Parts: sequence; structure tokens; C-alpha cells
Amino acid sequence: MKRKRFFYLVFTVFLTVIVLASFQHALTQESAEELYEAAVFKKESKGDLNGAIQIFLKIVKEFPGNKKMAGKAQLQIGMCYEKFGELEAIKAYELVLKNYADQPDLVATARTRLVALREKKPSGQSIVRIISGEAADTQALSPDGTKLAIMDYSKGQNVAVYDWSTKRTKFITNFDWSLSAKWTYYAIWSPDGKEIAYLQAGWAPSSPAELVTSTLDGKSRVIFRIENMEEEGFPVPYDWLNDGSAIVAALLAYDETQTLGLVSLADGAFKALCPLKGKYIIAKRPIDASPDGRFIVFDDGSERGKHDIYIISIDGKSLEVLTDHPADDIEPRWSPDGKHIVFQSQRHGDWALWGLAVKDGKPAGEPFLVMEGNLDLLNWTKHGLVYRNTLIMRDVFTVPIDSETKEFAGKPRQVEYTPTGSNMNPIWSPDGKYLAFVSSWKIVLLPDTGGNARQFKMPANCKSNSNDLRWLSDSSGLGFSGYNEKGNPTLFLLTFANEEWKTWSIPVEWWTQIEWSADGNAFIYAKHGFNSDAPGIIEHNLETGHERYIYRPEKGWEGVFRELKLSRDQKWLAFRKHSLEADSIVAVEMETGKWHKVTSGKHPAWSPNGEHLLVTGSPNKLGKSTAMYLVSIKGGPLKKLELGLPKGKTVSSPDWSPDGKKIVFVVGSTKLETLLIKNVIIK
Repeated sequence: MKRKRFFYLVFTVFLTVIVLASFQHALTQESAEELYEAAVFKKESKGDLNGAIQIFLKIVKEFPGNKKMAGKAQLQIGMCYEKFGELEAIKAYELVLKNYADQPDLVATARTRLVALREKKPSGQSIVRIISGEAADTQALSPDGTKLAIMDYSKGQNVAVYDWSTKRTKFITNFDWSLSAKWTYYAIWSPDGKEIAYLQAGWAPSSPAELVTSTLDGKSRVIFRIENMEEEGFPVPYDWLNDGSAIVAALLAYDETQTLGLVSLADGAFKALCPLKGKYIIAKRPIDASPDGRFIVFDDGSERGKHDIYIISIDGKSLEVLTDHPADDIEPRWSPDGKHIVFQSQRHGDWALWGLAVKDGKPAGEPFLVMEGNLDLLNWTKHGLVYRNTLIMRDVFTVPIDSETKEFAGKPRQVEYTPTGSNMNPIWSPDGKYLAFVSSWKIVLLPDTGGNARQFKMPANCKSNSNDLRWLSDSSGLGFSGYNEKGNPTLFLLTFANEEWKTWSIPVEWWTQIEWSADGNAFIYAKHGFNSDAPGIIEHNLETGHERYIYRPEKGWEGVFRELKLSRDQKWLAFRKHSLEADSIVAVEMETGKWHKVTSGKHPAWSPNGEHLLVTGSPNKLGKSTAMYLVSIKGGPLKKLELGLPKGKTVSSPDWSPDGKKIVFVVGSTKLETLLIKNVIIK
């Protein structure tokens, strides 16, 4: 992601002669009035409150002598902040009383609004959008409600602070994408808002992992350190005790077990409280401390495999189940007054936000529905409950291509299938009769000549969507890799003759991607460098279990291997070798194992004769895939093929039809936003 940059132009005028003083004063007055009108226009006509605040602040700062306009601007700042949070509005109105006491009308208005704010009672839930777009990978809202701890990916994986009011981003860490650098995640605020704690680690599995705290100007100290993640796991900060004495954290081992505990800020000692049974999810933070520092609430897996909400005393002596329900209950968050816990639950069919009154670490009533929706909960401050919302759109398109000139011969057209918005991973059948793709939890087969689509539900024991849908070479079936109900990597195969699913275990610890062999009696899978001491691409015989390496990297750890694609004649395997520095397309000769780098890029797709590859992405650069490029299998110059898509769209997963006349691909877009629920619990 690209870090937002803001540039301010400051004009300084020097008086050169005394006779120009009065004229200069007139210009200054006029400029303040013009700025005020521009700010009011932004506020009332455009609805851009943040933009209006910036102009009002400019008037207050740059025109202190023009007290009439500066006072009006300060009052307007308070009115804008009322839309965001009461605390900042109160501060703004108090400045009117302090600095503009000689303007009775302004003072009277500010005092009236102050009284209303201080006596204001919740009138109902409201949702405020804080930020949207590339800066929206929010981790937590600051205690004073003015800043967000975010992840910034513009030059590396860094912790940064986004100021809600000024729209400025400031880096806390300063890592790049090189293997020698580090990565960060799980940023949480200290109770006083002066520090941020986060996980910091190297990219190699054997690297150290550290729990670090940093001030907002980037001065950091290591609180807790693990020397080898592969052997000891890594520490994840989840919350900060209100008295500032310790950080609630978990030690996450590579076998996916966890230990919940406290890390002392005084001496860095880790005090274990209890083991956690449920497998962790790297992007979730399901642990929260009570405001009085007596309890910790978290979700964990039960003996029956579902998740419930648990509460443990800070000394680890008392562990209770808060919710025991057949549905999953996850992601608890404690209210700032300590009287309620909210959590995500499927107890009425779909994900929704539920609440529960608590007292002395025990339920004080029955759970109740707060609001509908699957919310990615972050933290809950006195300003409201913060959550992330991600809108992902993916749809399948085709475009005609001239088989002789290798130029697109028309405009992209979306395939005729509904529902739209969640269709991906298209691939032509080897006989060219069908186009298959994934739509939500179904596999769809569209006849190439038109007609009704065939739809197949994903197998009941599949707990992940397909990223590598692949046909058998005789077009009799197709399959993909995923996870079964126990979370184990699994190969799923659908045969059309009997419309049945078959499954096989894949011998890897975590995720992989697959392709089928020429005869369908074996599958090809990847062992990634981050979790294997023998990485590479392997052919596994389904009957005998015999394995042979098709590709081995020249050195041990060498990234991740994605998008395995066999050429139509089964002689070559192309794949994407993903590392932090670049995405390379590699071609391996199946018979000899000889390989070479073809180009940089992503998503390789073979021409029918095996002489060319289509790839996506910006060559030699990391980032979004926004175009297609044609390249010879032998390498050489790239030929850019323009699609004419709107700005903000990305291209992925191309596949070339067997007759050479069409390219199918996915057009996608992603919108991230951070929102704030005010008055979460209506009393």
C-alpha cells in the first residue's frame, strides 16, 4: 500500500516599507475571510469535515491578529468535532472561552454547546467512517480518539500512526521489504496514548521475535524477546493493563498452540496464565483486559471444536466460561465502563454483534443482539467501538485475442452469470467445452457455446475456498487444495461421472497449491520455503505415495511457490516464485527438471502451443497486477496488452482457451475502511 502524503504550501510576506502596512492588513483580512468561506463550503456542501477542520486550524494559526475570524474558525472546529467525538469538541469550545472572551456571541454559543455535550445522553447507535482506502489497515484507535495505529505497506511492513483530524501518517518503524529487514504487526496503544506496543520479527522462521514498545516519535525498547521463532514461537500483544504495569500477550508456537499470559513492563518477565486450545488466526485479536485490571476475556476452542467466550482472573486462579452455546462466539471486546462485553456470534444463523452484561467476572444477564453484520472488531474506547470493513469484488471476464498477432481483438466482457461480486479462479477445460470458476462456496461450469451453468457445492468437509482450481487432463473432473474440517491440508477432487468428491491428505504442514499430472494418477504440490527444510515442487503418486522433486531451489529458504500451471502438452510446468524482493515466473521441464526464469510477474497462463506465457503485474516490481504481458517461454522482451480497465481495478488469474481465441481473467477491487460505532450499548 502507498502511504498518504500531504504537502502544505506556506506563504510568508515581509513588510518592506511602513507605508504598505495598512494595505497588507487589508489583504490579510480578506485572505482569512476567503479561507473561512472555503472551509464552510467544504463542511456544508462537500461534507468534508476533516478538510474543513484543516482550513479552520490554518485560520486560527496564521491569523491570530484577526480575532473575529480566528474565533469563528475555532467555534467551527468544535462543531466539526461534534460529528467525530465529544472529547475533541469539548476541547475546541473551551479554547473559544479561553482565547476569545472579548467576543460575547461566540462565547455564548460555545458555552451552550459545552453544556449540551456534558449533559448529552446516548440517543441511539451511530456509525462514523474514520478512513477508507489504502490507509485503512487499522490496528487500534488511540485513547483520546484522535489517532489510529495502522499497518503501512508502502516500503515494508511497518507500524505507523494516522492522525484522524490532520490526515497525516507518521512512521513508528522504518523497515523495507528486504529479507534482512523485519516485519511488524499487532499494534496496541498504552492507556495514556503515549506509546504503542507491537510484535517485531525477522522473515526467516529461525529469526528472533520481539515485543516492542515505541513512543510516538519512534523511540523504542524491547520488552520481551524470543531468540528463535521456530523453536519457541513468537509473542503477540493483545491489550495493555489500564495501570500500565503489563501487556496481555500470548506465546504462539509454530504448532499453532498458544499460551495466554502477561508481560511485565518492569522486568519483561512472561507470566503464563493458561494454555489456549483453539488454533490462532494471525489477523485476529480475540483477547481483552477488563478496565479495572481484574480479568481477561478471550475466545477459545471447546472440546466439541466450537469457540466460546472465556474469562480468567488476572492471577490465573479463576477460569470461567461466559458463553456456552452451540454456535461459535468469537472476538470479545470489553466496554470502557467494564459493564458489558460484546462479541461476534452466529447464534441466529449469520454473524452479528452480540452483547452480554458482566459483573465480577460473571454473566449478569442473557446475551442480546447489538447489531447485524460480520464486523472485524478492533478496540473499544470511550469514543466508540472500532472495526474494519473490507469490501472485495471479484468477477470473471473474457477478452478475444488474435491467435496470429497475439493482440486483444475486442473489449473485455463479464461472463453471463449471477450472482456477481464473488467469482474467481477461472480455468478452461482441456477439451475447451467448459469454463470453470469458483463462486462463493460453489464450483460453476459454464458451457463455452452458451447454455445453463452447472453448479456443484463445495464438499461438506472443506473449510477453505479454492485458490488453485485445476482440471484433470481428460476433462473428467477438477480439484483444488484446501483445508478439511480438522484444519489439515487436503486435496479435493470432483469427478463429473458420479458427481462425487474424493479427498487425499497433502503432506505439508500448512497451505500449498496444486496441479494435476498428465495421467491424473498423481498431483503436483508445493512445499514452501517458510515452513520446510526441503522446499520445492513435488509430484505425488496417489496410488503408491511415491514422490519425486520436479523443482528444488538452489538454496534452502527461497520464498513461496504459487500458481502452478502445466502447459497444454504437459511438457512444462510454470509457477510463480514469490519472495520479498520480486515475483518471478519460472518454467521447469517436467522430464528433465531443467528450469529457467522466464520473467518477473504473477499468474502465468500458457498459450495453446506452449511457446508463450501471459503474466500479470508490473514487471520487476511488487504491487498490484494492473495489466497483462506476453512473453516467450525462452524469456526476452515483454509485450504489454492493454485492457482499458477503470482505475483501481486489478487483473489476476488469466487462462488461455485451448483454441487460442479467448483469454479469461478476474477483475477485482478492494476497499478497506475503518468505522466507529458510537453508543454501542443503548441503556
